[in-house]
Amino acid sequence: MAKGFRQIATLHELPPLKAVTSDVFPASFTDKIRKVGTYNTRNRILTRIGATLMDGPSFLRQAILRGFVMESAGLISALRDDEALESYIKRAAVGVWHCSCSCRMGAGDDPMAVTDHQGRVHGVYGLRVVDASIFPRIPCANTNFPTMMVAEKIADDILQDAAAAQPARQAAVT
Repeated sequence: MAKGFRQIATLHELPPLKAVTSDVFPASFTDKIRKVGTYNTRNRILTRIGATLMDGPSFLRQAILRGFVMESAGLISALRDDEALESYIKRAAVGVWHCSCSCRMGAGDDPMAVTDHQGRVHGVYGLRVVDASIFPRIPCANTNFPTMMVAEKIADDILQDAAAAQPARQAAVT
């Protein structure tokens, strides 16, 4: 697990990923996340405010991450210390984390957007992302149903695009 964690962490050093990420940290389903994840009016308001602030200046994003998300040392610290990494893996290796918003959808001129509204990756022909990672914001409930709705909508878009392209392909063959 530690070797795999280190290999994945090195991806954050690649120039394309480094250009669109900051404040990388090891995430886990901590007590802090459980408290914020409880569905109630207070958390719904805090989540909306927090999501807006996370897109703001880096000092605000860092303060939110440290104050509400992180419970452990930063990524660099965990990678340098075998014991810290082992402790993190033992604590964090659970199957209850619903990743989302890492390939968020948005307009082509949005520097934080990775995909358009049909899941097409900006600048990469033929590649689509069709899961919770395209959400521009984390839903205030379980991600299962919104993910299925997005996937069905984009699947319909893919089928429509394929049907529209079929006559052009047939004409090119004859």
